[in-house]
Amino acid sequence: MEDVAEPSIFSRKSLQQPVSRTVSRKERSSAAFVESFLSESGEEENNASFEGLGVAEWLVRTCRELGMKKPTPVQQGCVSQILAGKDVFGLAQTGSGKTAAFALPILQKLAENPYGVYALVLTPTRELAFQISDQFKALGSGMNLRNTVVIGGMDMTAQAKALMQRPHVVIATPGRMRDHLTNDPDIAAVFARTKVVCLSVCLSVNLSAITVSFSLKPHVRRTKLSNGSGSSI
Repeated sequence: MEDVAEPSIFSRKSLQQPVSRTVSRKERSSAAFVESFLSESGEEENNASFEGLGVAEWLVRTCRELGMKKPTPVQQGCVSQILAGKDVFGLAQTGSGKTAAFALPILQKLAENPYGVYALVLTPTRELAFQISDQFKALGSGMNLRNTVVIGGMDMTAQAKALMQRPHVVIATPGRMRDHLTNDPDIAAVFARTKVVCLSVCLSVNLSAITVSFSLKPHVRRTKLSNGSGSSI
């Protein structure tokens, strides 16, 4: 394994092992459809590893520190696909590690060329927005990650100022994000270089999330992670 030069965003030296494998089951309009269900016993592939999915060594170390020894099925299905630059639809049960399935590749790609706003994550509730933010902070603890939460019920002026600082990752509820894009012409420019939009939603996807996502530039990569039961993630 070769040493990789330390990006300025890192707080410690990182290594990378660029290995990936293809696990998508369908291709629809160049989008990889990944359907991942956990068995009742929670069994995983014995030979699965984060390294085998192409996850960088510094992120593998962080996963181990957080008690994530092996990737779950939804992570096995999504991580390498997102790293390969594909649109992904992930379907899995509650508690199956869906947030890490998109957070890991987002953090890895962000570290290669850190800037903001790199990724926009849309989720239906305030509680989920804060949960996702916490997981990004935990997984991104080895880098100087800047993220912000944009949800209803909080001061829009303060949120607009936070967005203008161009954090690396924005986690938002779609209604509040739509309000910012509609009411403040300067906010759209904040997302001019955004590469990833993740719809972390239930199967009955909120239409305003779709409106926000597809109002962004066509080059933006879209990833949707949903719960197999139809409930919110």
